[in-house]
Amino acid sequence: MKSEVSPSPRIQRRQQRNRDAMLDAAEQLFADHGYDGLRVDDIAETADVSTGTVYVHFGNKEGVIAAAAGRILDRAEHYMAMAYVVSDSPIEQVAATGAAYHNLLEDHPFLVRFLVAEITTLPDDPALESIHARITALHEQLAATIDAAIAAGQITPIDSQQMATFLLGAWNGVHALSARLGLAGTRPEDVRDCLDQARRVLLTGIATEAASDWRLLPVPRPSKTEDAADPIE
Repeated sequence: MKSEVSPSPRIQRRQQRNRDAMLDAAEQLFADHGYDGLRVDDIAETADVSTGTVYVHFGNKEGVIAAAAGRILDRAEHYMAMAYVVSDSPIEQVAATGAAYHNLLEDHPFLVRFLVAEITTLPDDPALESIHARITALHEQLAATIDAAIAAGQITPIDSQQMATFLLGAWNGVHALSARLGLAGTRPEDVRDCLDQARRVLLTGIATEAASDWRLLPVPRPSKTEDAADPIE
């Protein structure tokens, strides 16, 4: 019976580079053309690999999409963590979460189209379950931050779960409308200004007098090292 031999570190690095190139290509092509316009041949050509390599790594087009979404949501944790380094104030962290999420969607427009796309044939496997779990975690983290602001007396009592759902939906929706119709403007700064105005209006409306001096703070992006920290598979 032959024992399995693990690929050498050099081969692993090449496999990882190919995998990253294919996911980068899928992310770009999906963002530009949507699900129906995405073809495995185009992914392979853009990534400079064979079509067979795409199938070996991901099985089919749906597998590439699921893997690309999972990779972005892996990185989402690093983006959202930036909202908590700009301030210790819960209400300012709620506002900063919106800016951090904007950074994520601006850098990865694939995620906007993925969340609104009608894809009924994605594989029902652990990868898809993981995507759902990560999105749920983003929602729960935002709700917890809203609860912290309520507990601190900075926000009037509201249903944090419902507010978190509204905020995530609104942020995704603004990016989607901007990408499809340009309703929020076509430049990244136009979208940011739109979302900044909405955050000011919304939080001013639910902020208590004790939090009247809250600020809308700029949020940095994660370092390239954090954003690119993906495991070798």
